[in-house]
Amino acid sequence: MDLQQIDLDTLQPNGKRGETQRPAFTKINQNFKEVGLAVDAVPEAVARAVSGRNRLINGNFDCWQRGTSFNTSGRYTADRWFLQMQGIADPVFRRNPTAMGDNNFPRSKYTLSVSSSGNTDAEKHFFVFEQRVEDVRTFADTPSTVSFLVFNAGAGGRRIALEFAQTFGATGSAPVLAVAPEIFELAPGLNRIRKTVTLPSISGKTLSDEGAAVMCVWVSAGTQFANRTAGLGAQHGQVYFGEFQWERGATATAFEWRPLDEEVQRCRRYYQADATGSYFDGGVRFNAGVGLIRGDNKVYLIYPFSQRMRTIPTVGFSNLPQWRLLTGSGATSLTALNAVEVSSTRMTIIGSLNEAAAGQAGILQSADSADAGTGIILDAEI
Repeated sequence: MDLQQIDLDTLQPNGKRGETQRPAFTKINQNFKEVGLAVDAVPEAVARAVSGRNRLINGNFDCWQRGTSFNTSGRYTADRWFLQMQGIADPVFRRNPTAMGDNNFPRSKYTLSVSSSGNTDAEKHFFVFEQRVEDVRTFADTPSTVSFLVFNAGAGGRRIALEFAQTFGATGSAPVLAVAPEIFELAPGLNRIRKTVTLPSISGKTLSDEGAAVMCVWVSAGTQFANRTAGLGAQHGQVYFGEFQWERGATATAFEWRPLDEEVQRCRRYYQADATGSYFDGGVRFNAGVGLIRGDNKVYLIYPFSQRMRTIPTVGFSNLPQWRLLTGSGATSLTALNAVEVSSTRMTIIGSLNEAAAGQAGILQSADSADAGTGIILDAEI
């Protein structure tokens, strides 16, 4: 509503100019109310305008470099999301394409689909996924808020739980677990979850690297994990997740929609899949680059990364028979592939050959009809 103006000039029946006191003060009170509402809205408006407030990466499950469906524990799945499970019957953890016109996730290309039919161990089973936010200093000893959407495809009463944790590196202080666990009971259909937490101070802790602040989403838990899940217990059924956000402060603001190219670059700081058929390529031929053959029957190739990684990555090559070196003399198979001089921005690839002409250049690439996924994996995850 627009602010109301007090009439100071109109001649009134009593011969005086301007409004009488009562209507004038009524307008003043209404104006104060409108100004107050506008001021109250300023913090959220400012927060909405600040880029980078969401410390979670791939919070809306847009990036899936490792694949689209997972049923094994102790691994990363959608970029930056780590899955752990045990004793779960018929587990599903996969990318779910969102239909056009979906009213629950109208701006999402994908959601995360999670389901199970039960468990095989009432005491020791668990089904939990988490994101490890780089640097344990993040949100330490200060209020922060997690918010997200979850669609419950089943009946009301299905529950999930949130837990927070802090890690301090492989040789640092022991992890701090079971921070502020809380259960959320889901209504049928769409639910918006919000939780404000103050992570413990890290004063006196020992860091061996940057550590991490961790947010865990439990979808089922045996009695052994009651302390970490606030007694969540066994759950089953189908749920869909999207729009995860973790931000500073005690207020949950609207989800920060970052451009996809920016989200991809953030993901590739931790993991890069450069391969045929991958989410970021889709080609039928993977070309690592042009290398030079030396007199030791080896080809040497400098391979720059698409961006600087979090730390020096672990390098993985796909199945060796899927590779070849293409020269002017034709295609030659490789006997070995190795990465040396690996930094956070580049490495040297050495490919061993049965024999080759020294001084000749060649393209290190995938073989004809190579399997999808042939290429290079760079892993710098936490």
